[in-house]
Amino acid sequence: MMPHVQPEAWRQILLQSCNIPIVLHGVIALGALPKTLATAGTLGDELSSCAHCPATHAHHQVAVLHYSKALGCMGRGVASGNKDIRAILVTTLVILCFEVFHGN
Repeated sequence: MMPHVQPEAWRQILLQSCNIPIVLHGVIALGALPKTLATAGTLGDELSSCAHCPATHAHHQVAVLHYSKALGCMGRGVASGNKDIRAILVTTLVILCFEVFHGN
């Protein structure tokens, strides 16, 4: 997903940061999208029309739910004065990947 970062280094950064709820929700959201597309691809559906298949819809709902939780955690953290730069940076990159993967 990030061409200028070694995949193994990116994976290690994400795994080390998953003890932070904001990052964990972002990673779960990002991880649910390939499953959504894989399910939709086998049925010939598109991501935008995933409501036609219950399995595809369920994976997509999990992705959107955790994406929303990550955004909410990020907003609350910033509002409360949390200055964990690593968590904010990693979450921002995960959110960016989610948006790109999702087609936005």
